[in-house]
Amino acid sequence: MSELNWKKSSRSMAGDNNCVEVSPNSAFVKVRDSKNPMAGGLNFTESGWKSFVSAIKRGGFGGTSNRS
Repeated sequence: MSELNWKKSSRSMAGDNNCVEVSPNSAFVKVRDSKNPMAGGLNFTESGWKSFVSAIKRGGFGGTSNRS
């Protein structure tokens, strides 16, 4: 996965190890843990990724709503 262009979450703070990286540069949107990038990751279709992000922003998955 190292040949892809990875972007770290904009919500990640400097020195914070709790973040993900995303690479939308292929047939799938790829997501991996920035602490362990060689461990693999998840693949989302574009529509699946948009649905996942929308659910998070609405407070899905036990989180709180985060509209920004």
